[in-house]
Amino acid sequence: MGSIKLIRKRVARFVVALAGLAAIGLGAAALPNSVPTASADIISFNKALRVEGDVHYAGSTYKMTVLVVKSSMSGLFFASLNGESRKLIGTGYGSGPYPEATASINWTPPTAGNYRISTIVRGDGYQSEVAEVDVKVLPALPATTTTPPTTTTPPTTTVPPTTTTTPPCNPWDCPPSTPTTKPTATCDPWSCPAPTTPRPPTEPTIPPTTTTKPTCQPWGC
Repeated sequence: MGSIKLIRKRVARFVVALAGLAAIGLGAAALPNSVPTASADIISFNKALRVEGDVHYAGSTYKMTVLVVKSSMSGLFFASLNGESRKLIGTGYGSGPYPEATASINWTPPTAGNYRISTIVRGDGYQSEVAEVDVKVLPALPATTTTPPTTTTPPTTTVPPTTTTTPPCNPWDCPPSTPTTKPTATCDPWSCPAPTTPRPPTEPTIPPTTTTKPTCQPWGC
């Protein structure tokens, strides 16, 4: 008996919703093409109410849209959690051409649970229950932590100091020890050690031996 009463109650609500839509200028035959839909959305039976997405999480935001027919009409959105009394969660104002004007709000379910979303369209002296859908909200998704990329510091290359090799200094090739100007030669007289031994003498050149023919004396011839 209880289930039969529930079915009768839902049928009565649906009839009232259709009557309300007809009263504001929309026939039941026009309902299927009235609310833009996507394959992943939750749509009411009469296609006058749409809830964005097919999987919902607490703390995430979703768009809800209801058909109001005229831009002068507004839509009131209600939510009931786990069978409790419904509460107004937002009001959307009509936008779009007649007879396809819609009203929308953004909804962020605060907690997980089973929600029933219902709507009332009103304006121009009319007010009517339009549609309702059931939405199951899952616990909030865990926060995503982004790990920053690891930065590798390249090794430091130490450049060895430049070594200048000074050629050995020959003291015999050095200029006098007290020059008036510093020479530009590779041999620096200020860095040359004093010679400890005298410079070896140069061997003298022996001239060739010449033989002089003696003068011939007549008595010796």
